[in-house]
Amino acid sequence: MSGVRVTCGKDGVWFCRPYLGTNALTGKPMRPYRRFPGASGEAEARELAQEWVNTLAPAAGLRVSMRVGDVLSRYIAKIEADGAGANTVKTYRSMLRCYVEPYIGRADVGDVEPYVVDGLYFTLLTEGGRDGQGIAASKVVNLHWFLSGAWRWMVSQGIAASNVLDSVTKPRPQPREAAAYDEADFAKLSAALAEELARDEGGRSAVMRRNCAMAAYLALWTGMRCGEVCALARPDVRLAARTALVRATMVETPSGLVRQPKTKGKRSRSVSLYGETAERVRAHLDWQAAYLPKGLDARRLGVCCDADGGFLRPSAVSAWFSGLRDELGLQRGTSFHTLRHTHATWLLLQGVDPKTVMERLGHAKVTTTLELYGHVLPGRDAAAAQAFAEAASMAGGTP
Repeated sequence: MSGVRVTCGKDGVWFCRPYLGTNALTGKPMRPYRRFPGASGEAEARELAQEWVNTLAPAAGLRVSMRVGDVLSRYIAKIEADGAGANTVKTYRSMLRCYVEPYIGRADVGDVEPYVVDGLYFTLLTEGGRDGQGIAASKVVNLHWFLSGAWRWMVSQGIAASNVLDSVTKPRPQPREAAAYDEADFAKLSAALAEELARDEGGRSAVMRRNCAMAAYLALWTGMRCGEVCALARPDVRLAARTALVRATMVETPSGLVRQPKTKGKRSRSVSLYGETAERVRAHLDWQAAYLPKGLDARRLGVCCDADGGFLRPSAVSAWFSGLRDELGLQRGTSFHTLRHTHATWLLLQGVDPKTVMERLGHAKVTTTLELYGHVLPGRDAAAAQAFAEAASMAGGTP
């Protein structure tokens, strides 16, 4: 029976002193002591000790501590085993490493009160960033949902007596406004991407550069996320129908690159391709056939792939685009994701209704679209006022 250690005392009686974590207030280890005089040998002593330990920490099983950091690690491992998305697992581990471990990671779960979590949130909002500045309130909100789910699980497992997050008020994030490229930057970017996609060169670096350019082109003309573009496989593109089926995203995890299918609220969606966009994709696939290694299964190739035919890493594509941005002198602070914002912003400015934009971008709710891009719609409100005035005039009303 692994995990429980028993020792035979000088008087021949077996005893156990398990480690159950560290008291966050005193800083001292918690090591209760119990003797088992009725045990006839080590095996029976271990069995009795295990039963006793289970009453002290039923979810810990002694093999792990009750430190917040350790218990949250177990929670993440549990949801990963239950099928949580790779992106979710990656995000939770990052939150644990950056926002929890440095502050309350060593505290015992039982010592965490609502005021402790409130203090954590305040610290993160005021000085929790890498440069000593506060992190965005939206990140703290995401942390709140992670901790709330984790504590709810702890209660179900008997690790915590109650969900302390129920008594903690999450911060209210400021309204987000997505930045987009203006016409001047769009013109420079479009010309640069067209030049890259017109290159007819071989070699690993040239193949990588052109595929990154195609990824940026697709993001700009379809509004796909970087991970979605990188996960786009050849069978997902129907050039005759001028559509692309977005049904997966590429996620980088400690164990490698994962092509994660869309699930639950992040359902697959079909994105229409403009005629010239479809032809640009067709030309790119023809170019790939000439420069990629022979014998590859086309059904397993990405529309945007590396020199070996494998799916691109989103981090590599983002890094390439950041270099292009600096080379072209585009707006500072923008990134690959700005291509998606530009696509959505220009659609709304051209009068496309938010519901259609929501579906094209893959947002779960139209409120998300309006929250991000509502600032580009004031002109439409003026048009609505004009329309009402015209209707009122036709009915004989006066302003």
